[in-house]
Formats: sequence, C-alpha cells, structure tokens
Amino acid sequence: MKLLQSNKSIALMSVRKIIALFIIYALCLLSTQAAKAQTNCTTSMQSQPQTELSGQLMAALTQAGLPVESAAASLYGEICFNDQTQKVEKFTAQATNFDIRLPVNSLTDTAALGQLTAKMLTALQPFSPQPKVDKITITYALGQATNTMQSTITQTTQAMQQKLTGAALMQTLGYQIALAPTVIQIQPTDLNLPLCANTAKSTVKISNVTGLFSFEIQLAFDPKLVQVIDSNADQAGVQVALASGLSGGFIVKNDVDNSVGRIVVAISVLNLSGDVVLFDINWQAKSAGMTALTFLKTDLVNGQEQPISHTTQHGQIKLSGVCSQISGQVMLQGRQVYQGIAINDGLGQKTATDGQGNFSFYGGVSVSAKYNGYLTALADIPANATGQVNVGRITLLAGDVNGDDIINIFDLSAMSSKFNSDDITADVNGDGKVDIFDLSLAANNYNQRGPLKAWTK
Repeated sequence: MKLLQSNKSIALMSVRKIIALFIIYALCLLSTQAAKAQTNCTTSMQSQPQTELSGQLMAALTQAGLPVESAAASLYGEICFNDQTQKVEKFTAQATNFDIRLPVNSLTDTAALGQLTAKMLTALQPFSPQPKVDKITITYALGQATNTMQSTITQTTQAMQQKLTGAALMQTLGYQIALAPTVIQIQPTDLNLPLCANTAKSTVKISNVTGLFSFEIQLAFDPKLVQVIDSNADQAGVQVALASGLSGGFIVKNDVDNSVGRIVVAISVLNLSGDVVLFDINWQAKSAGMTALTFLKTDLVNGQEQPISHTTQHGQIKLSGVCSQISGQVMLQGRQVYQGIAINDGLGQKTATDGQGNFSFYGGVSVSAKYNGYLTALADIPANATGQVNVGRITLLAGDVNGDDIINIFDLSAMSSKFNSDDITADVNGDGKVDIFDLSLAANNYNQRGPLKAWTK
C-alpha cells in the first residue's frame, strides 16, 4: 500500500514538473516571438499629416487677417513598421510642425516681412496643439518666386519675448535673402489692345539687378499693327517715356523708328540696384493682329565695366477689332460725393468718376477703382465683349489709410495718432477732421481686404 502511494506521489511530481517545464517553454516561446517581432520592426523618424489640426491652424491665421495661401500641421515622431505584417505597429509623436505659405509684395524688404511674420507669430501664441510646436517653416511667395525660412519654437519664443519686429525679427530668425536672377522683362507680357481703345502702355523693367551702371536695350515690334506715341514733343523724333529713376543718368540714346519698328534706349552713369523700371512705351493701335515685342539687344554693365548676367522675357500685343463701351458706378463709404475715384482699364488708360461715381470708357480688359483711404475694387471684363457692358456698382470700404489694401491694426494706429487733426490721409470720410466717425468706419471694416469684387447690377 505504501509502495502504491509512493508511486502516486512520484507520478504527481512528474506531472507537475512537466507542467512547469511546459510553462517555461511557453514563456520562452512568447519571449522569442516578441523578440522576433521586435527584430522585424523597422524604426524611423517620420511626419504624419494632421488634417483637423491643419484646418484649425488655417482658421487661426485667417481670423488674424493674414493673407495665407496654405497652412499645414504635422506630427513628427518615431514610427515602427513591421516588416512581416507590412503594417505600422506604433507611432510615438514627439513634436508638432507647422508649414505656412504667405503671399508677399517683396522677398527683399525685411522690414515689411518682419511685420507680417510678427503678426503671424502673435496669432500662433494662443494656439497650443499637443505635442507642442517644435518647428515652423514659412514660405514667402512673390508670384512664382519663393523664399523659405525655418525656425524653431525656441527662436520664435525668444524673439516674441524681446518684442522684435521688422528687419530685426527676420535677422534673429535667420532669414536670408535669396539671390534671384536678373531679368529684363516687358509688363504686361501679354497685352490685349482693342482697336477702339486706341492706346495702351507697356513697361520695360529690370528685376533683381545689382550695381547697374549703364545699359543699352533694343526692342522690335510690327509697325503695321502698332506705333509708338512720342513722349517728348519738345525734342525731334520719337522717344519713349524714361522712368524718373533714370533722371540722374546720361542719356546716350532714346530713339524710336516707327517705320521699321525699332526702339533703342541707352543710358550711362547710373548706380541702380533692385527692381528698376527703365521706360514706358505708349502704343497707338493701327490694325488688328498680333505683334511680338522682341528684345534684339540687352547689354547691362556694372561699375567695374563688367557685363551683368541676365535673362530676358519677351512680350506681345494682341490687337482686336472687337470692342465695347464699359461703364459702371463706384461709391465711397461715409461720403455723399464720389468724384475723382481713379479708374484703370487694365491697359494703362485711366479715367475718373464724376460726382455720382459714374464712369465710362471704350475697350479695356478690366476695371480697377482706387481712392486714397479706401480698399480697391476690381471687375473683369468678359473676353470678346461687345456693345454696352455695365459692370455694375460697388462701394469702396473706408479705413485703408496706409494703402496696403487691407484694413488692420496699422491703419487704426495711424488714424489714432492723427486724432482731432485735419490730416487728409486719415480723414477717410472727408469732413475735414479725423474723429470718432473715421475710426468707427475703419473699425467696422477691420480685416477687410481688397480688391473688392462684389459688384451689383
């Protein structure tokens, strides 16, 4: 009997050992599988777009009155990708990154860029995503040209604590002016000239030039379609209208040959940099068709008598027999008389409104309206429009005293500094005094921007 019990005990102990060994084996197996899974997990640092957060970012910047083209937010962190399952096993977010694109009027005016950037950073201060923002990438866009600046949140926070703005802010954040190529161009590149409009203007300019001492430009056109209108009746021959910035130079040649279609302008003893307007060409239409405006010669020389490398952008004029009479009405908020509002037809021709705000002209490709202290307005004219075309009526909004086509804190500050004076630049309603009525108009239009396009029939 004792032997039987002893055998049972031995058997029970053996079963327990087997179970223990099985458990140990299972744990080892699980550990091995976990290790294997970990081995098959490839880690890397990546960004994950955040759609909802991007929308919140765009809304915050827009509400601050910033001209934002795009705003994107992303989470940056470590991602674990399983090579066997081909799936993301884990993403550990470490920081939030912002990528913002802002349209600007200049890529080299660091004072203006600094004001815009300071306003953007102020708008972002109450915006606190989790995890916190680590890097801000700002792309400043001027047409097709761009310049990008990256800054850490530490840099921006220190700059805001020091209340930096303007050029000082851009320098602290590490903004560097990109050296763009020098370009000689005709603006507009494609000029539409209805025959009934009769005249239009092209402008020849140089962009991004440094140390221009002298130049010679020869330009060809089709004299059967257009002729150049003389800009100086006191001198013999036909001349183009030289820009005021060239007045200090020595005019070697300014000659137009309307018989063969050739313009030659040569000026020396200059010292010009940046974007430089050279001359305007006032055209008179002769026949329907299209003429190329082609640079035959473009010589640019610096002060060391060395040629300046550059490219050229030619232009063209499309002359159409299709014509129309354009009319409309523009009014001024807060005023009763609307006389003297500048109207441009998009071809270089200008007229002005009468006391009731009415205007009329022949031809043209658009209508733009401008009056000091007010936002601008713009209306496009349909292509091949004929007969009577009324673009409707519109009221310009008051308060844009600094002329940047947006009503914001800078305008209100300028008006406040001239409160109770007779300064005409801040007296938007034209009653002879800068008072609460002017400030109220601007305040009610806060964050409005031009050009206004809500024309009504």
